[in-house]
Amino acid sequence: MSLSVFKIVAYISTFSISVPLLIYLARITNLPRQFHLLGLSVVMSAAFDILNLVYFRSHKSNYFLPNLYYILLFALLAGFFYEILFRWQFKKVFQFGNYCFCVVVIVSCFLQDIDLQYQSWVWTISGLILVVFCYLYHSFVQVDSARVVLNQHLDGELAIVAGIFLYFAFSSVIFFSTVNYIMTSLVPDASRLLWSIHNANNVIKNIFFAFGIYYSGKRKITITKQEYDLIVARENKNLKGNPFVN
Repeated sequence: MSLSVFKIVAYISTFSISVPLLIYLARITNLPRQFHLLGLSVVMSAAFDILNLVYFRSHKSNYFLPNLYYILLFALLAGFFYEILFRWQFKKVFQFGNYCFCVVVIVSCFLQDIDLQYQSWVWTISGLILVVFCYLYHSFVQVDSARVVLNQHLDGELAIVAGIFLYFAFSSVIFFSTVNYIMTSLVPDASRLLWSIHNANNVIKNIFFAFGIYYSGKRKITITKQEYDLIVARENKNLKGNPFVN
């Protein structure tokens, strides 16, 4: 694969964030809180892409930028999952996940210099935690609860969660955990190839984000009162005795 192809993939990855960003800005007044948290992550991603380009052009070290980016990204996406899931279920899992993330960040700051290398531990653990959150959300929407059935934003949320899962399931296992080795020890062609795969994965994530933001609030709901009462009764019965609800 030629160097020009790697550059094209990198540019597409960088500019792909503009698609969900423009859709978010166009719909900003019609979105609920969870999509504003996601929108902030999109705005932040665009801002960090610009900063990375500035540092790259000026030949300055930019290790701290992606390190800071993934810390902030986890915080915003964790907030997104809290709004769509953890406000009602699995609160203990949410607290444990955030506790693990904070511990990893603190330990990593001592063992991996934020200015001299990529904090691969933070990237990997935060990604795996978000993958678990995606799985829990998928389990949550499989149940015909009132919150799921009456959620006009469900289609948008499903697209966002799918994008998060695809991005972090691949990147955390294959890319984030070995990023320092890829950048320092791997032969250049292999390193560029892995970066290109990661960039392609990033494009896919941004496409899912764009669809999710666009379809938020557009789901049509048709349900009778009798069906609603049945769903609520079944939901209350299923929640009893679940240790992860609170």
